[in-house]
Amino acid sequence: MCHERIALPDYLAVGNPTLDVQSDGSAVLGGTAVYSALQAARLGLSAVVIGRANPDVLRPYWQPYANQVDLRLQPSGPTTTFRNVSDADAREQWVREWAGEIDVENLPDSDILHIAPVAGEIAVGRLAGECRSRLVCLTPQGLVRRWSGAGGHVGLVPGRFPGALAALVGIAVVSEHEAPYVSGLLQDVARHGGLSVVTRGQRGCEVLTGNGWSEYPAEPVHPVTDATGAGDCFAAALAVEVFLGRPLPEAIRLATVAAALCVRGLGLAAIGTRQEIMAAFRSRPSRSVT
Repeated sequence: MCHERIALPDYLAVGNPTLDVQSDGSAVLGGTAVYSALQAARLGLSAVVIGRANPDVLRPYWQPYANQVDLRLQPSGPTTTFRNVSDADAREQWVREWAGEIDVENLPDSDILHIAPVAGEIAVGRLAGECRSRLVCLTPQGLVRRWSGAGGHVGLVPGRFPGALAALVGIAVVSEHEAPYVSGLLQDVARHGGLSVVTRGQRGCEVLTGNGWSEYPAEPVHPVTDATGAGDCFAAALAVEVFLGRPLPEAIRLATVAAALCVRGLGLAAIGTRQEIMAAFRSRPSRSVT
């Protein structure tokens, strides 16, 4: 795994692309891997998504972004499809279709590997201890989601993670709603020298390192048009800036700016470029860390 040396990306996101069904019955492209890879690309990195989906179904949704991110699909009959109902920072979800588990054998190497499952599609034990990416980011939400059959309501269950995973992960990012289900993993990542981040929407985030917890404020956003993908953009921007050597307080703040820009509009089109993120970063006063 992770030994191939052909067309290596800077940023590799592994996770299934999704279709998210809207209230009017239409569908939009989504998924953590898609949001995070597109954010990395708009920050100037070469980005690849590896996931499973029906290529014919996904193609028209992906076409507007095909020149920004390299999508490498493992073919499937169904495409992972969610129905979402959002209320402020909370969200209810139902799984209409599931594309299946991703084959993680022979993944290309990368500077940054983002393990980005949305619905249990990655066997993380097969990655632990073998991947040679220089920085591994994990957003484990898809590892604690469970549902029953097609159309099943998504619930959360405590995650079970192989011991080697925490030592592999440099950055773990999870929402406050999912954090109780991965608390042991967050502690273990920090104990091994990594960062564990709990995002709290408009209330900022909490960051756990070997020195304990710190709180960081969010960037003000008025109004929030669509909160979908904000945590994914935060995770991607944080991973990119940490990898590039930016001090942690600045990296966190840039990530919060990226999240703030993401929610200003609908879907993937709202994701900020490096120029937009840096302009907003410089124009807003630094806020205190506790």
